[in-house]
Amino acid sequence: MNASAVRLISWVTLLAAVAGGLPAAHGAKPKSAQTATNSPFVLGRVPPQEPPPPDLEALSRKWDYFQHEPFDKTGFNQVMLPFHYTSNAPGGSPHDAYAFSFLLGNALDWAPGCYCTKHAYYLFKKSRKEMRQAADSYKPALIRKLIEQWDGTHAVGGELRRQADGFSGRLLVFDARGGTLLDRNYEKSRDYFDLVGDMAVDALRFFGHEPSPELDALVRRPRCTQFQSIRDLGAAAFAELRSEQESSFYERILERDPEFAEVRYWYALQHYWKTYDRQRYREQKFRALQSYPVEAALADIDGPEWSHPTQGPQYDQWLTQAERLMGRNAPALVDTRLYGVMQTGGALNRDLLVAALQAAGAHPNDGDLLMHLARCLSGDAANVPNCPSDAALAASLALATFQNRFQFNVFGNTAATRSFARAANELGYSREGAALAWQALVQDQERGASDAWLDALILAAALSATHRYADAVPLLLLWHDGRGEAGNGYPVVFAAVNAVLAGRYEVLTKIEEHYGKAGFGQRWRPVFNAWRRVATNEIRTLKELRYRCSVSPESPQPWESYWDYPFGLILSAELDLRDGTFECRQPLKAYLQRRPIQRWLWVLYDAYDSRAPNPETADFYRMLEWLYGDDPWVKQAVAGFKRRTPNAPKTDAEKTCAAFTNYPAMPWPIVSATLPPDADRAVFRRLPPGAVAAAVRGFPADSSGVTERLRTRIGYGRRYSSSRKRTSSSTVPLTAIDTGCSTNPLGERCSAITDMERPSERPERSRSCSM
Repeated sequence: MNASAVRLISWVTLLAAVAGGLPAAHGAKPKSAQTATNSPFVLGRVPPQEPPPPDLEALSRKWDYFQHEPFDKTGFNQVMLPFHYTSNAPGGSPHDAYAFSFLLGNALDWAPGCYCTKHAYYLFKKSRKEMRQAADSYKPALIRKLIEQWDGTHAVGGELRRQADGFSGRLLVFDARGGTLLDRNYEKSRDYFDLVGDMAVDALRFFGHEPSPELDALVRRPRCTQFQSIRDLGAAAFAELRSEQESSFYERILERDPEFAEVRYWYALQHYWKTYDRQRYREQKFRALQSYPVEAALADIDGPEWSHPTQGPQYDQWLTQAERLMGRNAPALVDTRLYGVMQTGGALNRDLLVAALQAAGAHPNDGDLLMHLARCLSGDAANVPNCPSDAALAASLALATFQNRFQFNVFGNTAATRSFARAANELGYSREGAALAWQALVQDQERGASDAWLDALILAAALSATHRYADAVPLLLLWHDGRGEAGNGYPVVFAAVNAVLAGRYEVLTKIEEHYGKAGFGQRWRPVFNAWRRVATNEIRTLKELRYRCSVSPESPQPWESYWDYPFGLILSAELDLRDGTFECRQPLKAYLQRRPIQRWLWVLYDAYDSRAPNPETADFYRMLEWLYGDDPWVKQAVAGFKRRTPNAPKTDAEKTCAAFTNYPAMPWPIVSATLPPDADRAVFRRLPPGAVAAAVRGFPADSSGVTERLRTRIGYGRRYSSSRKRTSSSTVPLTAIDTGCSTNPLGERCSAITDMERPSERPERSRSCSM
């Protein structure tokens, strides 16, 4: 575990003790450290909620927006077996057959449906005993065991026969039970690499990919000039993984045959896993691709490589060449381009997003592609221009990533877990978000990740939204420290607010002592001081508060900036409810109209209605009941509304739809300059909170088209055309009016909360990194 991670985790432990305590990192799901109290704050009196146990099937039914082919009907993950060796001529060696397995397995990577991440030599070394047995005999029980062990779909093996004038052989493909699916003999003697090519083409066809003429020629191309390099490659097959002995074989090969690209890339990757020397890995990978296209290398291009003035254009050319080999929309290549955009902050164009969604639908076992789409659409790539925010689809993609058959690298699929938690938070399902965000944090702590602060951010938002304020405090400070931004006071103030709502006022003093002026930044000081003074009873009423609520969060007064506004509005509303003056009811409603899925705002809005019922709030409660009916607080709030407003007016869907009359749907990507300047004020500030959801709910099979008109204009409930069965539409419907996105209970825009995950100093791409 690196020093940075140790420092951050130690800080979590310290603050946990102060704020009430998080559970041990290796324990089960977190238990709340607080209970509902007689807090003077409305939010402080809401009982904390425990996260439910993750139920993937139930969650997938809730978020089924990602339409895809069945996992067990698409793609393949082959377990490469050691080829057997026979010789009818002197001078041969079984090592020739082991090298044959290495090369044939790499050739299968060119099939679009191949989602194999564990290549031949990795399996030979990790399952040494079983693979040694397979090198002697292919027994069904042994094959079945290996396929089950590596979550494969098939096993591929065969025989290499040394002849006086070349090589002949036999290709075998086995099913998951060890039964033979393909048995093809190659009786005529031919060149070693011609035989590799013949078997590769037949295997690719068996797995459903018709090789192009370019690919047919590529897999037959000689990789080396001296056959001793093949012999040495085979000799490395069962050497200890990443040992000096294994390295010596590869070094001799490259000294003799420097253009042997597949050996160069494989050796570069093994060296990287020993030393984590990313720069050397990049250099050797680029050198390998100059000699010969290696699909695994093309699937692992990172941000610095894309941004390099000479390498970036060269990688683009190589990918274009690879598209001719695999097809333009091959999932691995589409994913490489998508990931490149995410890494460099380039503009995401419509064609790439549609291609990525369609490729994911057709090849749902490509875990990297699904994971990166989920990250992009959940707001985890907020530095990418034109990257749309579609939390429902992001959650669905993340769930599919958990359920598919892809084998992630040793760092696991933490990014998908994080994307689901972020999306769930944004959709208002913070209990579910907390459960998964906790898992992501534990996974990152176990691997010593320096970016655990990202998990801390998402988990803190979820815990805070579910009123587990004491638990959120140390995580928010971990977020602040992990970012290394001393002047960014937002997480510090957010932590202070949570401490106040938890009734742990002494934490404010410790935060003050630890961070001081450097930890806040001057613009955060007033709102921090306001919460502290209210907590210590220096301020008791709204009139005594220097900063007061206003209708518009954009106005510089009464709070210092847009970012202070939620904290100031909530504090003002708390005092307003305490005083019974109701000065902040309208400003709170205005903010809720723009941020309808913010749970703290729900509680305060309900508190106002409980004190002074207003029939206009009916759609707000209908939205809660429909979308969040199993939430304990929602059940109580809806029941209370029904008791006090038994004759609530019905939803007027036509009126809601009429608000969009002058604002037709706009195709994505939306150019802000083309948006009607009054759209936000004329539509979202005019509709009561929950009006759109209530209107859609009220017309599930509406013949008059109200539901469809609403969906067309705001993208509500619309699904992307992601699978081959759903590709009739060429449009990608997204929100017509850009209202931003939110990732925490106070409605801050995600682009201001966190940048995209910092590029790792180790390969993130699972397809190539585990081998």
